[in-house]
Amino acid sequence: MPGPYIFAGQWPAKAYSPDEVWYNYRMFALKNLILALATVLDWAIMIYIWIVIIRALISWVEPNPYNPIVRFLHGVTEPLLAPIRYYLLRSIVRSPLGIDVSPVILILLLMLVRAFSIPTLMELALRLQ
Repeated sequence: MPGPYIFAGQWPAKAYSPDEVWYNYRMFALKNLILALATVLDWAIMIYIWIVIIRALISWVEPNPYNPIVRFLHGVTEPLLAPIRYYLLRSIVRSPLGIDVSPVILILLLMLVRAFSIPTLMELALRLQ
């Protein structure tokens, strides 16, 4: 025998088994978790894009390499910019003026990831009702 039933506030009353109620709570929590992860990922990508932009702007002047802010910007962005630079130097695509275009490519890639992942996570969360 399945145990007591919980009645929702509907008329006519619909009976939910305890297993259905527990399943609904879990799906509600999972939906909210995925929505929160999508929001955090969206903010993180936007902040990282701004960090890349700031690093590109700072590179136009002669920054002090011992400045903690410059070291932070370099340390945070270099792991993603270095592979892009490596593949650009190996390929035919080179800047005719000697300008480093790897920040632009990285920003475009981050915008692509953002445009794909955030709506996908939001849609996944909304289908979990």
